[in-house]
Amino acid sequence: MLARHTTTPSDCLFGRWDGFGYDLASPDVPPRLLLRGNHDVVLVRGTVVDAVRNLAPEPYEQSANLWWPADRAWCVDTDIDLRCSYVGGSAACIAEILTTDGIEAVPATPADRVTFDGDTVNAAR
Repeated sequence: MLARHTTTPSDCLFGRWDGFGYDLASPDVPPRLLLRGNHDVVLVRGTVVDAVRNLAPEPYEQSANLWWPADRAWCVDTDIDLRCSYVGGSAACIAEILTTDGIEAVPATPADRVTFDGDTVNAAR
């Protein structure tokens, strides 16, 4: 669905948190995006359909925590400490996400809590 909302579906960047401990010791191999809070991510380039790809070296498995197309039409973030993903994009992109069967989605506002227990649909246990 997100491929329809970008002009660059064949050119996306994917970031996987480098704190899982199975990356190379060099800060440049593979390349990283340095983020606040020690949530730096290893960067991998691919296509929008690669969002389901395993980004960790075998035998480990890890999907992207952060990804966006080259035209920056939208961005998906799944923080390692949270239970949900956030998508920023055009009004049309967000409207399609909110109305697509099989996707549990609710609109978010800047006033919403971004905490482990901030999910108002699926209560923390």
